Amino acid sequence: IVTGDSVSMCSEAASSGKPVYIFAPKSMVGDKHRRFHNTLYKGGYAKDLSDFKEEYEEVKTLNESVRIAGIIKERLL
Repeated sequence: IVTGDSVSMCSEAASSGKPVYIFAPKSMVGDKHRRFHNTLYKGGYAKDLSDFKEEYEEVKTLNESVRIAGIIKERLL
């Protein structure tokens, strides 16, 4: 469980390979953070804490460094 007020913390948690739930009440986060959370939710990297279940169906690991390295290889090599 991570608080939604830090993009870095959410990103690091999503790259851990463990289930991630984000605690982000409207009074705590702004639109920018909420958009980022929604991207993580849609990608299957995290879930809203209000959707907590004992069993987490699937854990997807966020790995942007591999994705970016692939883009660089395509464009530069």
